[in-house]
Amino acid sequence: MKWMGLITCALTVFCVTAGADTTPIDLNDFWGDPTVTVAADGTWASFIESSSFASVILANDPFLGDPEVILAGAGVSLQFEYDFQESVLGDDEFGVWVIDPNTGWSLGAPYEFFLGDSGTGTVSFDLSALAGMTGLGFQFQLSSLPGDTDSGSTLEIRNMRLVTPPVPEPATATLLATGLVFLVARRRRVMVA
Repeated sequence: MKWMGLITCALTVFCVTAGADTTPIDLNDFWGDPTVTVAADGTWASFIESSSFASVILANDPFLGDPEVILAGAGVSLQFEYDFQESVLGDDEFGVWVIDPNTGWSLGAPYEFFLGDSGTGTVSFDLSALAGMTGLGFQFQLSSLPGDTDSGSTLEIRNMRLVTPPVPEPATATLLATGLVFLVARRRRVMVA
């Protein structure tokens, strides 16, 4: 019974990991329509619906010469926060998607998000299945739908980042191994005596 407690304690210590690695994405590396404002530090972007255009866009597409900022990998996720405020008489949609480097279009449902009513939240795309793909792009879009009669909708994007899963700390693994060797040696001495 004592061994079960020690093993549980050791496994708990072993499972302690370093925090996830977060890499911010600079929204200044994206091309934007004139009605999109991007913060000087690249941490947020603000969209204002245009009465002149059906869609207001902020996009990063390496195929068109933008820097490659979407780096997929095992366990890597792409995350950001949004605040979409649809005008009272508006019929608008907020949409985002990962751009396929081969076609220039969306990669499809697992890598898309659309919202037709006001809302705030966090979007997260798991990029694990795209590991090894290069040239991935990304697009934010605020669009007026056919029934739209008001151009007062707004959108704000904040804190876009790549999040890599945590990894075990080497010091924790070394400490665990040393402790287990000590426990086994002690147990053998007790059994021999």
